Amino acid sequence: MGSIITVTTPATNRRLTTVERVQADLGVTGNDAEIGTAIDEASSRIEAELGYRLALETVVETFRNTSGMNGSSSILLERRPVTEITAISSDTGALIDGEWVVDPVNGLVLWVDGAGMATPWRFISLSVFYSGGFVLPGDAGTRTLPPALEAAAVAYCRSLLSSRDRDPMLRSVEIPGVITRDYYSSNRAGGESTLLPPDVAAMLGPFKRIQI
Repeated sequence: MGSIITVTTPATNRRLTTVERVQADLGVTGNDAEIGTAIDEASSRIEAELGYRLALETVVETFRNTSGMNGSSSILLERRPVTEITAISSDTGALIDGEWVVDPVNGLVLWVDGAGMATPWRFISLSVFYSGGFVLPGDAGTRTLPPALEAAAVAYCRSLLSSRDRDPMLRSVEIPGVITRDYYSSNRAGGESTLLPPDVAAMLGPFKRIQI
């Protein structure tokens, strides 16, 4: 089932780690601008690899009824984790508080009746007004980005900063013959392709979403 997302309050920060964290990892000081550029690049590429936004934003997600949608027991929100749903409205009217239940981690929303029983969704058009995503390192409030995702960003920054003058996919160089280069494969099991360093791609594996 497809949906259209309209961002009403965009994130002001999309960095998955901080300059200070990368400096500590590298054991250096200074180079703030270069490190910041590496963080921006790593964060952008990681989001592209995962296929979804990570930073907390307020959005309106609109669903259109398609074949097989009528009567579905739940709808699946794109931005997760869901921190708050402020309203749900459809072509048949607006729901009131208590008429929905949300699984914030997985983004599943159920329509419930007065007895608390799940009721099949029936609509032509339905809009969910909500906030979803992670509080990133450096943002105000308690960070919620999983440490493993920040670690992947730090590892990617390390790779970018240490390979400015060489190919980050280069595994090794052999001299004897003269020069044989061995590269990491961009292909993974299942035929998928990635340009990320192998260690970073492996760290992101548990956070990839299964497309249904």
